[in-house]
Amino acid sequence: MWSAARSLSRSIDKQLFYNGAGILVMRNHSRAVKYVFKPGHGRQHR
Repeated sequence: MWSAARSLSRSIDKQLFYNGAGILVMRNHSRAVKYVFKPGHGRQHR
């Protein structure tokens, strides 16, 4: 079931995920980047 739903969401350019309440949500992709994670050991202070 999940793979079929995910395939459908990708075919119509939507984002599919479970929210914190356990509800399946399909929405438009957010175009704004909220966070960027890079490999490393965290923030370096000087």
